[in-house]
Amino acid sequence: MRRKPPLPVKRETLLTAVENTYDDSRFLIGQRVDESGDFFKGLCLNRSSFWNKDGLLDFIQRSPLEEFPTIPDHPHLLVLSSTFNVWRDSIDNNQVYQTDPPSGFHHVTEEGNPHYDMYFRVDHEKKTISFCLGDLKRTMPLKEGTDYSWKLTKTHIYCINSDWLERSLQDPFWSRFIVRLARNALGIKSAI
Repeated sequence: MRRKPPLPVKRETLLTAVENTYDDSRFLIGQRVDESGDFFKGLCLNRSSFWNKDGLLDFIQRSPLEEFPTIPDHPHLLVLSSTFNVWRDSIDNNQVYQTDPPSGFHHVTEEGNPHYDMYFRVDHEKKTISFCLGDLKRTMPLKEGTDYSWKLTKTHIYCINSDWLERSLQDPFWSRFIVRLARNALGIKSAI
């Protein structure tokens, strides 16, 4: 079954989301290279580059659009113009969450983007895991003895055991997935 396309993002919402990112944030932009292509009509041949915060804000402010739709069948790409699009996650993954590092918590960041991060602590005695980011904090029980390295549910996390979980959550190879898992556990939604 085909999903309903997301609603267009209002200019004010997009500006607020980009303004609430770090000054050194980088945003993944697609630029059309096929003269006959048009991102409003669909995905076309394009090349990727990174824009800085000031460049993206300037482009949005100069745009005649009041609402920015997604590319048809590509809800993760927001159309900025017929020739430019932005990857939605590059805005969400750079949102500012001022966090005072809690005692005993491990800090995990995505390789290549130090702003996409989270903090966690595993309590091996109580068999719980705690996540925090900004003002958000959540402690969840662990269900050990499963075939999952880690799997988030609404109420707990499945894992092989707490030691394995703690080691794998600190493995840089998995950092992007771990940060997403923690942010889902904390209930963080898209800024746009």
